[in-house]
Amino acid sequence: MKIVNTGILLILLTFGILSGVSVKSDFYYDYNRYRITNHLDTIITDSLLEKAACLHSSYMALLNTQTDSFIISHYENIKIDGMVNFFYPHDRVYAIDPTKRYHIAENITAIYNGDFTADQILTNWINSPVHNEALLSIKNKRMGLGIMKFKKNDIPCTYVTLLLTD
Repeated sequence: MKIVNTGILLILLTFGILSGVSVKSDFYYDYNRYRITNHLDTIITDSLLEKAACLHSSYMALLNTQTDSFIISHYENIKIDGMVNFFYPHDRVYAIDPTKRYHIAENITAIYNGDFTADQILTNWINSPVHNEALLSIKNKRMGLGIMKFKKNDIPCTYVTLLLTD
């Protein structure tokens, strides 16, 4: 995919940062409550991680508006000036905040055709062993959630990205 209009991406990022504000705060509260019930420390929110998570949710939304199928992926394949760049979770975090980290985890999910709650997002990840392992890591100290809502063929869709770091 070649991004020809960076204005679209900026609009997506701005909207993504603003969308789901109440869902984000509910998620942060529910997630920390889940950590406490599992005898783990709570973790803090990080605005830079939110931006990195939002960037990825926005990227997936932009990609899906330009393809026929629904795509969800932990990596980004972006062609810029003829070069292919692959961006993985650690690349997203370091691009926003170059502070050295030893632990970076990412959970992503897609919601199609309807509204959702923070509890539904968390429950889906809890019920997935790999996602739950990331949620319960003792290495997690900071988190950022990015939510991007969009429509594809008049179907409401939402991408959610959670980044967790030490």
